[in-house]
Amino acid sequence: MELSPRARERLERIGSLTAAEQQRMQRERDVEAALSAYYLGTIDAEGLWQQVKSLAATHGVEAVRQAQSSMLQTFRLQMSDDDFEKRKAGLLALESLKKGGKHSAIELLLGSIVSLRRRYNEVKQQAYEQLRGQVEAQVHAAGD
Repeated sequence: MELSPRARERLERIGSLTAAEQQRMQRERDVEAALSAYYLGTIDAEGLWQQVKSLAATHGVEAVRQAQSSMLQTFRLQMSDDDFEKRKAGLLALESLKKGGKHSAIELLLGSIVSLRRRYNEVKQQAYEQLRGQVEAQVHAAGD
């Protein structure tokens, strides 16, 4: 998380960051760098797993939680299937880093999201077809 010059100036007036705040900010930067490499395709799920495992060794399990939380925030109903599968693979890889991880529960929930996405796309297509039909009928009626 890069701070603007104005934010840095305000921080200097308020006082310097505590060691814990500096560590948190460094962890956030490190996690975002790993996720960025994953999203850009520079590394695969195994590479993400390795990078976050390394971060967990230096920053603790909070690095894993933060990576998963950040990844969850990128899920969208309208994302491509490839992007969805990539995030799913990354999320499950990160879950395996946690002791007592709930891998199967997360897989089940992700399966529910897949079904929801499928249903969303079906309803969206039906609405589009209905709208197109109505517009065509109005155009046809206006032409008569």
